[in-house]
Amino acid sequence: YIVRTIRIVTDSTTDVTDDTSSTTKSLSRSKVVLEVEATFVNQGNSTIGGVWKIEFQDDQSNTVYQTSIPLSLLPYQRYNAMKRNIHLTGVKLWWPHTMGEPYLYKANISFLIHNTATTPITIPAETSKNVVLSDHVTFSFGIRTIQTYIHPRTNGRAFEINHIPIFLQGGNWIATDAMLQYSTSYERYYDEVCLHREAGLNFIRIWGGGIAERPEFYNAADELGMLVMQEFWMTGDNNGRWGGSYDTPYDADLYLRQAEDTILMLRRHPSLLFWCGGNELWPRNKSPRTPIQLGLQKLMGKLDYDRFFILSSMDGGHWGLDYSDHDDDFALAVKDGPYGLLDPLTFFRENNPGLQQQQNGSSSILNISFQPEVGSSSMPQYESLLRMGLVQNAIMNDDDNKTNNALPTLDDENLPPLWSYHNFEGYSVKNMENNKSYNAIYQYGKPLSIKEFVARAQLACHQQYKSLIEGFTSKMFDDTSRGGKTAVTIWKTQTPWPSLRGFMYDWFLDLSGSFHGVTAGTGGKSVPIHVQLNLESMKIELVNRGRTNLNVSSSSAIVVDVFDIWSKHKFRQYFSFEHATSTLGSVSTSRDALSWPSSITDVSFVRIRSCIENVRDNWYWMRRINGVYSNDYSALGAWRDGKYGPTVKLDVNILDMKSPPNDGFLLRLKVMEGLVFYPTFTARNHVGDRVLPLFVDHMPMVILEGEELIVHLSLGKTAQINARGVKTIDIDMWAGERKTLFMPSWTSLRSS
Repeated sequence: YIVRTIRIVTDSTTDVTDDTSSTTKSLSRSKVVLEVEATFVNQGNSTIGGVWKIEFQDDQSNTVYQTSIPLSLLPYQRYNAMKRNIHLTGVKLWWPHTMGEPYLYKANISFLIHNTATTPITIPAETSKNVVLSDHVTFSFGIRTIQTYIHPRTNGRAFEINHIPIFLQGGNWIATDAMLQYSTSYERYYDEVCLHREAGLNFIRIWGGGIAERPEFYNAADELGMLVMQEFWMTGDNNGRWGGSYDTPYDADLYLRQAEDTILMLRRHPSLLFWCGGNELWPRNKSPRTPIQLGLQKLMGKLDYDRFFILSSMDGGHWGLDYSDHDDDFALAVKDGPYGLLDPLTFFRENNPGLQQQQNGSSSILNISFQPEVGSSSMPQYESLLRMGLVQNAIMNDDDNKTNNALPTLDDENLPPLWSYHNFEGYSVKNMENNKSYNAIYQYGKPLSIKEFVARAQLACHQQYKSLIEGFTSKMFDDTSRGGKTAVTIWKTQTPWPSLRGFMYDWFLDLSGSFHGVTAGTGGKSVPIHVQLNLESMKIELVNRGRTNLNVSSSSAIVVDVFDIWSKHKFRQYFSFEHATSTLGSVSTSRDALSWPSSITDVSFVRIRSCIENVRDNWYWMRRINGVYSNDYSALGAWRDGKYGPTVKLDVNILDMKSPPNDGFLLRLKVMEGLVFYPTFTARNHVGDRVLPLFVDHMPMVILEGEELIVHLSLGKTAQINARGVKTIDIDMWAGERKTLFMPSWTSLRSS
């Protein structure tokens, strides 16, 4: 799409207005046809003769197409939707980052007039000294097509990009800030969208309880290759379903005028995948009410007719799950959720994880292919908790003046008042193997301080979100009987205020265990192939979310190694796949399951390694006894507390500095003794404050004794503006002393 985002007002008498646009009418490997659309307004009192000039440039500013169309504009007239078909060959397509490069072209749209002409000027006259520029707009655009359909295997909503099926792995976006103080900050938008890309997600849902996001957000999504589902500002929470009134919005005409402006503002962006009327609207004959429902459909048919529009994210009766009240043309799913911690095995064992109990013990009839919301608890890092005032609040709530008594208990009780206010979500889980409850934080041993409580929560969230992503992805485009999925959308990946529930990164843009878990579950940014362990079948799965088939015929395509806490190798097994080719949009399964030795009963680190190029290692920590999972990770807690396990010695130095600052720098990490588990990195300025966000390209989860690893760190755009230079880098590990690297003055990162 090519659409101008705002109206350009100049001193000239002719404007190119807000609905300059283009539609990709057809697409093939050899050529594309673009339909360019523009609106012109003659604000003067005389007829204007001029030329509509169209120019496209590639990312190196080379002109790849230009044309000029003579026009004559009568006084005080608006010429709407003037169209021109443009044929291009040899183009580069825009792709989501998980499938390719999000290539952008630049469009220059201008109107030239002759000082004295009242009829269309001839093309050669463009170079005349009497020809002047009346108005001009410039913007980026991408060339791509989108198709949507009901998937024949999953029986749910699915999408294709440039005729290739795409499995949507995404997150729910609320707003960049509750007070909208960042709503004009391109840098903040860019960093937040970039964090989604870094986590390996390819999709963001703009939740209907917030606002339609701004061009700054969409510009970032275009550049970074992130697909977007944009909802209009309605939600069942206050539009009648669960609260408020079905009559809202009360002024339908005003609402539809705002919707029209939003469509014109956003429709040119290649990242905009589809529109949705709102969040969890129901029933169809009441929400949205008829004038708004029909008005939105009419606007779409007029202004954005070839982009998919659906009215609601979820229907299915008042609380969902009612198939007699589900319509694939009205809503994406019959039910969403759940929103609490689940046993990691649940995501692989159940077709619709966590919803089985809501169906009286049976989920066999429940088909949720496109899941718009499913999520869990999250916990900020300790320094963010301090900044929120929640550490201080917990200590003040301690009647015995002992920090450990201020902690939430094993059953998630004894919450400090402000923790509840900030939406603390409990960590109690039911074990799928023995049906007994456990606490995902206390399974690492009882924390003795708030700091240790938070540290254990990072591991709990990592394991939770990794299992969520890998469990849903395991069902990618599978049959309905096996819970086939076309999309999974985490509730939520972004928070508009300092919260204790549902986010990958906190409001301060610091990374959390949830972020690292999602990243481990996808394989990270721009990685089309991911290898994972199915926790139910114990088979290895190769996920192909790219756009090409892959040969996996090697008898040793995958090797799994098991290490103990002392970095000692305990077991190895090779795996081959049932089929020699991994087709695009598929999950290939190994012939054999992992044969876990009965002699290994302690906490272990499991590494999946592939000989396939550009496939990253995938690490797990787990414990199995007598063929079942154990949730007793107290040995890890004792290791952190210095009561058990190996001594860890890590050597760190700067390998290379990059320039400008956003290119970051390289660190060399070498384990001299022991095993490094769960390293994290913190950049600090001259007064010791965190410099956020800090991007870590492929953060390792485990580094074995003797191994050397290169880690690339870079600053986000917000950090480059706000920071006065990085003075130190802290490297923290699960067990072992913090390593602080002092940045020499000649290598300090400075804002550009």
